[in-house]
Amino acid sequence: MADLAGRSYIPKLYRISKSRTPVVDLLLEGIEDGGGRVVSCSFPARKLAPIFIGAEDRDNHRFGLVVYPFTTTRRATRNRPSTILDIIDSNFRLGVAVRGSVAEHHLGNLLDGDPCVAGYEAIDEDGMPDFRIWLGDGRELTIECKNALSETYKDGDAKVETQKTRDSGAGRKYDYDVFDIVAACMFPVTKRWTFKFKWARDLTPWTKDNTKIGAIQRIDDTWVDSLDDLLTREACWTSPGIAPALVHQIVPGV
Repeated sequence: MADLAGRSYIPKLYRISKSRTPVVDLLLEGIEDGGGRVVSCSFPARKLAPIFIGAEDRDNHRFGLVVYPFTTTRRATRNRPSTILDIIDSNFRLGVAVRGSVAEHHLGNLLDGDPCVAGYEAIDEDGMPDFRIWLGDGRELTIECKNALSETYKDGDAKVETQKTRDSGAGRKYDYDVFDIVAACMFPVTKRWTFKFKWARDLTPWTKDNTKIGAIQRIDDTWVDSLDDLLTREACWTSPGIAPALVHQIVPGV
């Protein structure tokens, strides 16, 4: 039983070697760098874990740490993924979900700082777009966030998969009215958290049913770098007195 200040805390002790010195030094330096002062440390006088560290802060308040110092190893365990990333990579659906969630997080940060967005909310519901936004002019739009594929076309153009992860066949295809805008996260291609935007109504249709969105879209110069660019491009087609919602009924394919 380990005793500290006459009290017993730990039922079992473990022998450790001097190889733990860098870990302990890091902890002690962290206390000092944080404005504290190390009063005592059971290591290396006692090469046992847990290590007891006594310290005080800049206001002379004392506190104690009970530490099990360890370092990681590169020794692999048979049939066990070595890291959480390996677990994600070995599970397709989990990988899609995690990468999608990370992209949505960065898109949310982008929307939060976009001056043309008056407000937004993340939508965490199956079958719904990922975001709802409100523009300064009062319009409400929805955005579907997708990751660009790491594999590009031979000419260098990126591509994005615009179909549902679940379901099969025609059930995986989106109708054109499910969301207003698709935002393609370019990190898989550029290793930077940037996005390309396009109106859903301008996406290439599915070859078997032109009322549904095609599964793969080429990210070419018809995509823009920001929501502001997307809205500006739409405004160029808007004549005085014509509501933005009617523009694409008057000029098909724009």
